[in-house]
Amino acid sequence: MKYPKPELLAPAGSMEKLQVAFAYGADAVYLGGQAFNLRQAAHNFDLEQLKEAVNLANKLKKKVYLTLNALPSNEEIKALPAYLQQIEKIKPHALIIADFGVLSLAKKYTTIPIHISTQACVTNAEAIKFYQDLGVQRVILARELTVEEIKKIKKQVTMDLEIFCHGSMCAGYSGKCHLSTYLSGRDSNRGFCVQNCRHKFNLYDEHKQLMESAFLMNSRDMMTIRLLPQIMELGISSLKIEGRMRSNLYLANTVAVYRKLIDNPIEGDLKMWEAQLEKVSNRSFTDEYLQKRLGKKSINYDWGGYLSKTEYLGLVKEVDEKGDLFVQVKAPFEQGEGLELIRPKASTIKIKIDKIYNMANELITRTRPNSLVRIPCKKKVDKLAILSRKD
Repeated sequence: MKYPKPELLAPAGSMEKLQVAFAYGADAVYLGGQAFNLRQAAHNFDLEQLKEAVNLANKLKKKVYLTLNALPSNEEIKALPAYLQQIEKIKPHALIIADFGVLSLAKKYTTIPIHISTQACVTNAEAIKFYQDLGVQRVILARELTVEEIKKIKKQVTMDLEIFCHGSMCAGYSGKCHLSTYLSGRDSNRGFCVQNCRHKFNLYDEHKQLMESAFLMNSRDMMTIRLLPQIMELGISSLKIEGRMRSNLYLANTVAVYRKLIDNPIEGDLKMWEAQLEKVSNRSFTDEYLQKRLGKKSINYDWGGYLSKTEYLGLVKEVDEKGDLFVQVKAPFEQGEGLELIRPKASTIKIKIDKIYNMANELITRTRPNSLVRIPCKKKVDKLAILSRKD
């Protein structure tokens, strides 16, 4: 049976990232409000920004899903009804929920479709049927399931299913973890995880002698492009990219690659596309999660940080009638450098930075982070292109 193409769902940690995600081919984005979501360190969206995001998505015939996936305490949840009543007026296209109390209140105070978060750790068809009886429209499966397990589940249910296809993984089961709470006093299930699992740990024997040091719980990042044809045959409704805290470069590059491979599935040699994904920060990749139960290949024992082959330098905010680029600078670059421009829905091009002007129209030789500069450019470049440098 041939299924429709799955939705490509991208993270939007800010309004700017939402615009980037849509420009590079995402069908929908997920984002957090300023309460009840698990990425409290992201910029997140106040009510006016959320309204703007939903209006933009509607105009583009795309979708916005609001995360309400925290596990609130008995005191915290008292503030939820008033917040839901405000959300109901804005009408995001779905609410992503993990907690039964939040689910109950969302059904009481809104008419917005509900998606069950991966934080609910759904691993079997009976749980999906249970949520369907509660009026849920979609379940985001636990990230630890294999392709074969998902295939068997899909045959037993009629509900829309969503899976993660790319990005960071967690030492806790589908994100349920207390390491941050115990070691840092920051509750990961209320949106304040400091990712202690990424740290190096020392192992001691019973005599308190150091045996070794290793990144024991540092999960590799997920990459599933080799499995996309199999995944698409399952009839999954949505493929989700992780990364609300990642850069515009990561977002644009990753969305663009998955967009191309969903539209034109490739079996066989995918080295070019793997190299494209490896250009941006990652912890080395694995598809171990979908191939079989987690094992040693899913852990990055000897390295705790990001590997990166490309540096994010800035975002093209506007292009004037002459073709000059107005770039919001993230990291410094200099006159005379040869750089790359990743373009929305077009090939990446190389450009040489012949001149740089500040907003006072003064010629400068080096940019400063968080400044806006103008760069003359003879090549066709659209708004929201990404300026980058190879390491």
